[in-house]
Amino acid sequence: MRVLILGGTRYFGKATVELLLKNMRFTSVKTLSRSKQNEDANSHIICDRKNIHELHSVFRNFRPDVIVDMINFSRDDSEGLVEAYSKGILPSLKHYIMVSSFFVYNYFDLKEFREKQLDLSLVKINKVDNYTYQKIEAETILYASQLMDLTSILRLPFVFSSDDYSGRFQSICEISKRGNLKALDNKYRYSMISKSLAAKGIEYLCTGSSQGIVDFANSGCVTTEKMVQIIRNGLGLDSKFNDGELPQFPYSVDRDICIQTIKIKINQSLNSALKKEANEYFSSIFSL
Repeated sequence: MRVLILGGTRYFGKATVELLLKNMRFTSVKTLSRSKQNEDANSHIICDRKNIHELHSVFRNFRPDVIVDMINFSRDDSEGLVEAYSKGILPSLKHYIMVSSFFVYNYFDLKEFREKQLDLSLVKINKVDNYTYQKIEAETILYASQLMDLTSILRLPFVFSSDDYSGRFQSICEISKRGNLKALDNKYRYSMISKSLAAKGIEYLCTGSSQGIVDFANSGCVTTEKMVQIIRNGLGLDSKFNDGELPQFPYSVDRDICIQTIKIKINQSLNSALKKEANEYFSSIFSL
C-alpha cells in the first residue's frame, strides 16, 4: 500500500512516519508540505495543499491507497479532498484519515462523549475558538460527502512527550518538580495521549478500513493537579505543594472531556506514560 501523509514533518507526525516505514505492509510512504524538509527527496513532496491544482496533481502522480491528513484545518481543506474524490482523482484510495481534536467536544452541551458526528448548528458560537470551530467545519464537510464512506476522523486529546515541540509538557514537568503551587484550578478532568501512542494509533488505522469517528487516548483522565501529583510521584517526590506564584498552565479546557478508546485496540495507562515521559525529559536535561 502507498501512504501519503499531508503534513507529518514534525512531532507525532514524524513518529508516525517512522512506524509506517518499518511496516512491511506499506510499499511507499511520502510526506507532503509547503517547504523542503531534511528527509530524502524520494520520501517528501513539496506542495501547498491550499493550491488545489498542485494537490490534485500529486494525487494523480502518487495514487495513494491511504491518506493521513494532519493539516486539515478548515472546510476548504476538506472540500479539496472531497472534490478530488468525486472527480475520480483518487481512484486507488481505500482510506482517508483526518487527524482532528477532542476540543470539538468542548463547545457542545453533551452529557457523554461518543464517537459520533456533531451538529455544527449546536455549537456554542459565543465561546468557540477559531481553531476548534474550523476543525468542526472540516469534519462537517466530510460527513456530508461520499468520501465519508472511506474516512476515519481521529479525535486526539492533548499530545505530550519529553520532546514536545510546543514546550507544554516540559513546562508542566518543571512546575511539578518545583511544586511551587499555592492554588490549582482542579475543576475539570481531561484525556491525554503520548506522542508514541498517537503514532501507533495512526499506524493501526492505516492498516484497516474506515472507522468513522474515532476517539483515542491513553487510558485514564486527569486534572492538572492530578497530573502534577503523578509526575512528582514518578520523580520520587512527595505530593505536597509549596506556596508560590500560580503559573500559567499550558493545558486548559472549559469542561470535563474524558474520552474512551473503543475502536483502536491499543491500551496504555496515562499514569505510566506521564511518569515515563517526565523521567525521559529530566534525563535528557541531566545528560547535556
